[in-house]
Amino acid sequence: MNPKNLIDQSSLIGVHDNQEEEINLGDYLAVIAGSKWLILAITLLVLVLGAAYALIARPIYSVDALLQVEEKGSSLGALDEVAAMFEGETPVNAEIEILRSRLVIGRAVDDLNLTVDARPEYLPLLGEAIARRHDTDQGPAEPPFGLDQFGLGQYAWGGETIQVDTFEVPRSWLGEPFILVAGEGGSFRLLEPEQESLVLEGRVGQTARGSLGRGEVILFVAELVGRPGTRFQLVRRSRLSAIKDIQEQLSVSEKGKQSGVLQIGMQGADPRQVTDVVNEIATGYVRQNVERKSAEAEQTLSFLEEQLPVLKERLESAEADLNTFRLERGSIDMPKETQVILEQTVAVESQLTQLQQKREELRQRFTPAHPTVVALDAQAARLTQDLEQLNQQVQRLPDTQQELLRLSRNVEVSTELYTSLLNSAQELQVAKAGTLGNVRIVDQALIPEKPVKPKKGMILAVSLVLGLFLGVVVAFVRRSLRSGVEDPELVEKQLGVPVYATIPHSRTQDKLARRVKGRSGKAAVLAQLEPEDLAIESLRSLRTTLHFALLEAKNNIIMIT
Repeated sequence: MNPKNLIDQSSLIGVHDNQEEEINLGDYLAVIAGSKWLILAITLLVLVLGAAYALIARPIYSVDALLQVEEKGSSLGALDEVAAMFEGETPVNAEIEILRSRLVIGRAVDDLNLTVDARPEYLPLLGEAIARRHDTDQGPAEPPFGLDQFGLGQYAWGGETIQVDTFEVPRSWLGEPFILVAGEGGSFRLLEPEQESLVLEGRVGQTARGSLGRGEVILFVAELVGRPGTRFQLVRRSRLSAIKDIQEQLSVSEKGKQSGVLQIGMQGADPRQVTDVVNEIATGYVRQNVERKSAEAEQTLSFLEEQLPVLKERLESAEADLNTFRLERGSIDMPKETQVILEQTVAVESQLTQLQQKREELRQRFTPAHPTVVALDAQAARLTQDLEQLNQQVQRLPDTQQELLRLSRNVEVSTELYTSLLNSAQELQVAKAGTLGNVRIVDQALIPEKPVKPKKGMILAVSLVLGLFLGVVVAFVRRSLRSGVEDPELVEKQLGVPVYATIPHSRTQDKLARRVKGRSGKAAVLAQLEPEDLAIESLRSLRTTLHFALLEAKNNIIMIT
């Protein structure tokens, strides 16, 4: 073998590396054009899968309601000052957390019986999509295409409904899917989840009882529509689990900045149930707000009712002491200076006593370090200083005037305090009866007409783009896995071996090869039937080139490899 014809591995690697380095945009376009049918097939496949998903996917509906949180609760004119004693401004963020609390959502779970989940059992993957297209006014649908012959008559195919008011199971069976099988004339059977053994039998509108292990199962089905043998799934969840599920689905946000308007939103597959849940949460939130305001008024009223008997007794004692003094000393005139001191003292003592009562009331709700309590303590300290100054002026008066001043002051202070608290108690009773709270429902949730998911147009567009992308990726992967030299110039540059001709692939030859002429079974010859084909012209060019190349050769032997 001629050493010049030997090619080592490093030379081949150099050819491959150069080939990779010289790839340009034209090469990429050539790869895409050469794999256009593959790209088209993958695109159509992904597009069909996307369209199937858009048709099969469960529709999701969205509902919302609006609430307004006012800065102050409603009051009745002259009762503003009284209502201000037990009404405070709550930040919107705090109201949002209250809306999402177990207190509010738990009431909705209890009122709507959301711990019980009852639904028909559909054929996996396609059954629910088929059932959605059935007209419920026509009653339960029969299995299509005769599928009941293949044991699929137990599934629901549209028009089935079930309403379960009571479903109690042992604690260890919470969250497990029981099977309810419809029977004739409103009868049914309840099967346990695992072995599907009979738990109980009952009828619609009657309470059924059964035993499961050491526990008891209680079931009350209010409504059941379905063909005999149709299966339904029943799940009894814990109250905490139902609350957490709603908390995860519920969205609460403020519309606008510092607007005080809250939007409650929720999404779900059952539009009627989602609407009922949102409305029940909004109503429960307003109800608890009114109850909280009424409870604060009740607490303040109880405190005042406890103080009224004490003040009445003090007033009667002060009046008795003053009358006794006047009987013993006779009629005594009070100078104008003493009268002024009396009026000032009564005013200061009345204010001081009211502050102390208000502080005792606030101490039932706040700690001593609360800003409101601290402010009241500061006011009381200032009034105490003023009262000490007035007492010093009283000490300079004659003894008789001092005693008369003291007794008169006790009577007037007690009278004013008793009258003030009595009026406040009466006003609080009216305020309690007319408590409205500081939140109201602006817009209730309405049953949506169209689902928000799936967005079929977007799904088809994404499927089209994804299909094109996957098709192009597959085309380039195939190209990268295909080894060999495609450019004849690389052979001449890297190996120094001349390329005499390039013979293209003939598609005409492929077509002719599939045809057999005559009974001899011989394939058609391309040069005979299509002499002007490009491959035939290239072979003629090769023949001419070899003719001139062999003129100087020592022999006429060539190797084709």
